[in-house]
Amino acid sequence: MSVEAGQTLANYRLIEKIGAGGMGVVWKALDTNLDREVAVKILPGTFAADADRLRRFAREAKLLASLNHPNIATVHGLHESGGIRFIAMELVPGMTLAERLALGAVPFDEALKMAGQLAEALEAAHEHGVIHRDLKPANIMVRDDGTLKVLDFGLAKSSVPQPADDNASTSPTVTMDGTMAGTILGTAAYMSPEQARGKPLDKRTDIWSFGCVLYEILTGKSCFGGETPSDTLARILEREPDWPAVPAATPVVIGRLLARCLQKDPRRRLRDIGEARITIEDFHAHGSTTATAAAPRSWRGALPLAIAALMMVCAAAVGWLARQPASPAPGSTTRLVVSLPRHHQLGIASDLSLAISPDGTTLIYGASSPPGSSPRLYLRRLGRFEAVPIPGTEGAVGPFFSPDGRWLGYFANGKLFKNSVEGGTPLEICHVGQVVPGACWGPDDSIYFTASPNSGLSRVPAGGGVPELLTSLDSAQGETGHGWPQLLPDGDNVLFTISSVKGSHIAVLSLQTGEWRTIEKGMGAARYLSSGHLLFARSEGLAAVPFNIAKLETEGAPVVVLEDVYSIPGFLGFGLAAFSVADTGLLVYLPGGAAAGENRLVWVDRDGRTRPLTSKAGGYEFPRLSPDGRRLAVTDRTWDGQIDIWVLDIERNARSRLTVDGLNILATWTPDGTDIVFGSTGGRSNVVSVFRKSADGSGEAQLILDGANPRFPQSWSPDGRHLAFVEWNPDTMRDV
Repeated sequence: MSVEAGQTLANYRLIEKIGAGGMGVVWKALDTNLDREVAVKILPGTFAADADRLRRFAREAKLLASLNHPNIATVHGLHESGGIRFIAMELVPGMTLAERLALGAVPFDEALKMAGQLAEALEAAHEHGVIHRDLKPANIMVRDDGTLKVLDFGLAKSSVPQPADDNASTSPTVTMDGTMAGTILGTAAYMSPEQARGKPLDKRTDIWSFGCVLYEILTGKSCFGGETPSDTLARILEREPDWPAVPAATPVVIGRLLARCLQKDPRRRLRDIGEARITIEDFHAHGSTTATAAAPRSWRGALPLAIAALMMVCAAAVGWLARQPASPAPGSTTRLVVSLPRHHQLGIASDLSLAISPDGTTLIYGASSPPGSSPRLYLRRLGRFEAVPIPGTEGAVGPFFSPDGRWLGYFANGKLFKNSVEGGTPLEICHVGQVVPGACWGPDDSIYFTASPNSGLSRVPAGGGVPELLTSLDSAQGETGHGWPQLLPDGDNVLFTISSVKGSHIAVLSLQTGEWRTIEKGMGAARYLSSGHLLFARSEGLAAVPFNIAKLETEGAPVVVLEDVYSIPGFLGFGLAAFSVADTGLLVYLPGGAAAGENRLVWVDRDGRTRPLTSKAGGYEFPRLSPDGRRLAVTDRTWDGQIDIWVLDIERNARSRLTVDGLNILATWTPDGTDIVFGSTGGRSNVVSVFRKSADGSGEAQLILDGANPRFPQSWSPDGRHLAFVEWNPDTMRDV
């Protein structure tokens, strides 16, 4: 029998699916009797037809329910409803340890606190005769207050003798990340050697897994990870951990504990997890608490505020591209890291302020110096150590070079400028609107650009003049903008990105005919490389796909060639990746990772301390609290270009979707908190208008304010009779 959101099992109403594994599917649910949210694990259909399995699971559920410990998720009960068997458990808010580790290695003090709590949880389980047998970061929750909760004892089995009908044939099999019906219990990367060999297990198998988890939180990498489960098991059985990866600052006593937990012979392994707890407690009491692992800082703590140094890696993708069929000759990969002066602070505008000259010798980037001052453009010759500010570039974004590298173009204060890279007076070329997505300077001495985020492509002579409109938006197809133009080497075609309510697409414009067509869907901000590829951003990093410039067609499937590139999904409807490529093949980029477009909502107190508001990451922007402070409306961007508004119930940590199509931003609550107004294309227009909708999501959105120019709501008068909004006017810029 299938289940779905909204369905009620006994007194539990299912809300949303939050996990799945070999031992069942997990749902967030509401206990309607006690009005609390719980986790409901529904057993697989094979269980319902297997009386022996049901008896075993019932025994284990009762045993687990007897565990009462602050670091173990509580089991509320085993139930049956309409032929569906399920367990109701404590719902633990926060993120899994696996999600936390995805942000980077854990600082030593924090890692040791985690290890201590994990040891306490296992000790309590072992004292009750329970072995977890599938301990891994994905089964450990980290609450916002730092408390650890061990989840999913679904593979746990009492260490006391089992009835004769319990046999290996009813056990789940090993996989990389989960379990399913088969022969061996556990998850490959955290299996003990005896578990991998299918031998009888005792509590020492959990001690091995504890060691694997401790290794991972100290180093940020898996202890025995391999490409396949077989590779991983072979490493567990035959190899030692990569001990040099453990930070050198790790105290000897903790290193010794880790080594004892990871002894392959269980007879030489730590005898009891309580010994680990005592070792950690003694270290806290008598050891130095200042020793920390030398782990790299996560991008999440640095990029949203400021980046103290910009790391540029040169030619990182060229080696891969040079080996592809479209490349004329084999090449090599050279990596160079360029650290910028410490007093240079990069802000949000710097995401659009990065360019490398065509000959690969000069780098332009945006920064504030000193921090907090107005940002400007800096020029850095790669053969020199110092960077020099470019006069007259305060507030500039979107820099780009002339083909000979002698001139620099950029946008500032609603105008398009050019300036000599040697310095001098900025020269105004023409008037533009708001922040514009990309520009290029062609060999024909014309500049191709977008006058505003919601317009087509334009062309203007580099010497100045009246821009010529080259493309117009197809409102019937839901197009919301054309941007990121690049004149291809043939001089007759322009590569550009189409933003629409259905996502972003790559298109080519013929300058001879004035016609354009889409060549690839689901990608944006692409750049053509001399190797015969298109380079663009996706969730995994920078990707490349072969491009036949004669046919103006992509060939083959995209391949990720470089990770760790700072990017923002759906930026201005197009997406953004902070990289630039020279004609020589030199690639420069701002690091931060493909997840940099995702962030987390946090509370910030008046002293600057932060704490998470929700554990779910997203492309969040423009958070707005409801008048009563109990709900939050926020814009969430996705990599496919979808931009919608969600409403978060803060107390219940549950969110609901308010909009489902178009470009939707800037949610603004009515003073009574019943409705939300927002800027939206409504899924049918390229012009943003103001809509109104009930905050509970019911009913259709009502258009209340539209016009020829984009309009965005900002603030209600206290009596709810007047709405202040901003209009983007191409002549007067932003008007209230």
